[in-house]
Amino acid sequence: MRSSDSSSSKMHRVEHPTPQEDRAPQEILKFFLQKMETANYNIKELTIEHKTDIMRLVVMLNPNIPHDVLESRLFKMFKIQSYKCFGIFDKDVLIGVTSCWYTVRYYSGAQIEIDNVVIDEAYRSKGIGKIFLDYITDWARKNDCETIELNTYVGNHRSHKFYFDQGYKILGFHFQKQI
Repeated sequence: MRSSDSSSSKMHRVEHPTPQEDRAPQEILKFFLQKMETANYNIKELTIEHKTDIMRLVVMLNPNIPHDVLESRLFKMFKIQSYKCFGIFDKDVLIGVTSCWYTVRYYSGAQIEIDNVVIDEAYRSKGIGKIFLDYITDWARKNDCETIELNTYVGNHRSHKFYFDQGYKILGFHFQKQI
């Protein structure tokens, strides 16, 4: 009789989840909602035929450089053999772009340097940048790259946090001299 009393009291006892256990279902739900949101996105290599869409995004990152200068530079970049340009699309709309430069360096081996990474403002903080960067990382691995390198503007703190969160670290300073 005693054993049945103790087991029935156990059946009615309410166990409260720990803060970690309570948060786990929320994180799982957030993960699946994010996957559902990103299911309609696709990534592909771009060509100069995507010029208008690329320029719309590149101007967001470089608002102080005249449009015609940026466009001229884009044409020049597409002529360089080691240059690649990737875009992420929401259905048929280009929502993100990055330039990639394949190179080999003594300190890093074969690598791509990603540059001009821009996600449309309406799509930021939705996991699109991570999806895009994961794709670029997979592409780099498949093309025998050992590292990925990038530059980001000193004042772009939001991008710094993003890249730190993705496992990037600061190796040095990027110097430039106008000539």
